[in-house]
Amino acid sequence: MFKSISSVACLVVVVLSAWVVGRADAQATQPARPVATMERLFDLPPDYSATVVSDNGRHCALIAGLGKKHILLDGRPGPEFDIIDKDSLVFSPGGKRLAYWALRDKKWLPVVDGKPGPDYDLTGRIVFSADGLHTAYAACRDKKWVVVVDGRAGLEHDEIVQNTPVLSADGQRVAYAARNDRDYVAVVDGKPGPVYEAIGLPVFSRDGQRIAYAAKKNEKWSVVADSRAGPEHDGLLEAPAFSPNGKLLVYAARDGKKWRIITNGRPEAEYDGIKLPIVFSPDSAVVAYTAVQGPKALTVVDGHPGLLHRQIMELSLVFSADGMRFMYAAWNDKSLAVIDDKPTPEYDGFWGVPTFSPDGKHTAYGVQKRPKWFIVADGQAGPECDGFWGGVSFSPDSDHLTYVAKKGNKYVVVWDGQPGSEFDNIYQGQLTFDPDGTLEFLAVKDKIVYRVRMH
Repeated sequence: MFKSISSVACLVVVVLSAWVVGRADAQATQPARPVATMERLFDLPPDYSATVVSDNGRHCALIAGLGKKHILLDGRPGPEFDIIDKDSLVFSPGGKRLAYWALRDKKWLPVVDGKPGPDYDLTGRIVFSADGLHTAYAACRDKKWVVVVDGRAGLEHDEIVQNTPVLSADGQRVAYAARNDRDYVAVVDGKPGPVYEAIGLPVFSRDGQRIAYAAKKNEKWSVVADSRAGPEHDGLLEAPAFSPNGKLLVYAARDGKKWRIITNGRPEAEYDGIKLPIVFSPDSAVVAYTAVQGPKALTVVDGHPGLLHRQIMELSLVFSADGMRFMYAAWNDKSLAVIDDKPTPEYDGFWGVPTFSPDGKHTAYGVQKRPKWFIVADGQAGPECDGFWGGVSFSPDSDHLTYVAKKGNKYVVVWDGQPGSEFDNIYQGQLTFDPDGTLEFLAVKDKIVYRVRMH
């Protein structure tokens, strides 16, 4: 009798132990919920009219005021002006500095770091260098235009071409296109170049050692690289592009009715059209672009044509960090992604840019099966939502995937498939991680702006 009871008891213990171990294993497979903290920054003013957010989503500038206008930078008020040009508001990369144009007493002033500069009659764009340490802008006084770099004005011109000046990444070099009477010149580091009928946007290589721009002379276009004009063409497609290491110069040219890519002066295959941008692998070894062939579009990677589609989605071409993988979004009868030359299932819609994890092992992109949207990560569908705001972001160690989803009229950050707190707005939408894996963003709830950290 006692032996029987003992056997039953052992059986119960074994079963319970197995259940506990199984439950622990199941819990271990569930992603841990991130820890979130909210820091109250400021209350939204009732009279704000525009919001600009830094590229990393961690700083915001609002134009406020019913009469006189001022900037609220992360809640801190700046000086007052008659008008603030909302289209001129620009953060430096990383968001540590802010610049804009403001009107006071019928004169325009550049305002950098909250400090107004000299007055002008007309304004051009303000730019920061990639390191955020230098500024440049175009401005006009008494019908003469100048480019001002770090407060120092350069040569006078009749016009500064739109979307210039440009700065090298370290801010040590500046270039712009200008018109004097009917002649156009590129001015590089304060020195005007040869005269042309038209000039395009100058571009620096990443290290700032090289510069190139498109120029027109005698109805023919050429690319001028490092002061040397290349072969003539009937047309060029916007600005040339340097590879990350600066050794390749690539542009799209038209001769007759056909377009082709020119790489370091070497023409590639002809197509009916070329669509920008030109994309490089991170190691500069491979060039990719979209070509048009009749009614179809295709990607060309390292000179090799890919699959034909009705359309390839703009800005969707992407390499993995090691350059070994390639992905893009396309449309035939429906939307799909093509990963390493393999098409995915088709969907009703596609959102944003497909993304590789930093280690190149994982993929993610947003799709729609009407009426709902969801993220597909490594081929697996995530939770449904009503839409997205921004793109998907992987953590630096590639272990976590986050994005901003719309839920009704609210927004949530989804971390490894688990939705967080609801907000009325999440600024920027494109989430960025710190190197230690902390996620930080600005969000609005009940007209209060919070800094939210998740890890």
